[in-house]
Amino acid sequence: MAPSGKAPIYLDYNGTTPIDPEVCRAMSLMMSQHWGNPSSSHYYGVQAKKAIETARRQCAELIGAEPGEMTFMSNGTETINQALKGLAEMGEAEGRRHFITQASEHVAVLEVCKALERHGCEVTYLPVDAEGLVNPQTLEAAITPRTICVSIMHSNNETGALQPIKEIVQRVRKASNRVYVHCDASQSLGKLPVDVNKLLGFSCDASRREVGCGPVDHGRPQALRAQRSWCLVQAIHRSSFASAPPWCRTGVGAPGEHRECDPHRGPGESVRDRAEGPGEEPEAHARDARQVISATSSRPWLQSMAPRSGQKLVFEGHLMRQNGPLEARLPNTLSASFFKVEANTLLSEAADEVAASAGAACHSDEVHMSHVLEAMGVSKEWAMGTCRFTLGRESTGQEVDQAAKVLAKIALRLMPGGPDEA
Repeated sequence: MAPSGKAPIYLDYNGTTPIDPEVCRAMSLMMSQHWGNPSSSHYYGVQAKKAIETARRQCAELIGAEPGEMTFMSNGTETINQALKGLAEMGEAEGRRHFITQASEHVAVLEVCKALERHGCEVTYLPVDAEGLVNPQTLEAAITPRTICVSIMHSNNETGALQPIKEIVQRVRKASNRVYVHCDASQSLGKLPVDVNKLLGFSCDASRREVGCGPVDHGRPQALRAQRSWCLVQAIHRSSFASAPPWCRTGVGAPGEHRECDPHRGPGESVRDRAEGPGEEPEAHARDARQVISATSSRPWLQSMAPRSGQKLVFEGHLMRQNGPLEARLPNTLSASFFKVEANTLLSEAADEVAASAGAACHSDEVHMSHVLEAMGVSKEWAMGTCRFTLGRESTGQEVDQAAKVLAKIALRLMPGGPDEA
């Protein structure tokens, strides 16, 4: 808590977000009145089923997909596992078990790729340039007759770098019309317009946690968009109470036992609690995107990192640098490195007034260099002082200015040759 008694300024919206009040009200209604099993044919089940279908339609409209292409799952990691492992199984019969991703991809994808390698798949990890971007030509050259999938995220969760997905998809199609494109758009939805038709991707993941409306742990809906030529294969086998359409591939459970795969469900027995808040959350996401895009951009924020006391941090100079592209980036995300300053120390000293993360939020308790910064070729002297500052629709210009003053003052003191060493 700050000396003034106020809560710290929150600058970690890429990590997680507060629940929108509209979503809270909608969730409360679902839990108190429409708590039925959507697979049941009685009144309570029908009400829950209607709510889920409303949510499915609104989520589809949000990303330019069809309702029948939407699948709710519990989180982004589950969705990635389902998509990539399903493709690995599907490609096995055809002898196509080669995957392509990038060295700076989210760890959820990288860990699945490592697991696939242990099961006989081949994975190509493409390098990225100093801004964290993949070269589409290099990607095209990596495609072979055995390639089944290219998995490249839309925006990086640490630096905000936007990959040239449209060009990547075009080059994949040029090389082969049998290769699927998987795109993790978890960080982009709610900050930039995401239209799967314009991106021309075959699969697009989007997570509630980074969008900024619904609950964080239990019950956050995760939408996976898959064209009907892509068969979802179950990663977890279970009983099912709903029939699967003919285009959904059957998974295999215990020996001699077959389970139907409902493409509108994740591995849980019911999706009611996963899609709670229907009718509110997708619409709130659309508003969120417009508000964030119009109200925030990281470049002016970066330039305001100089404290008002007259001391100054040099943009791309000796004291502070920005990681990632200047323009092709999420408008709310700033990855800033302070020369030879330990990021954890900086944020610890600022903790009463500013809440942010050192590197990616899920790595904030580790001191080794982020794999993203390592892939970009950032030196250890800069990488050790990297902080991620991310804005949300609750952020204000006054908060940004105040946070800049606090962080700059502490960073200058901690830097070699700073006031403490003078």
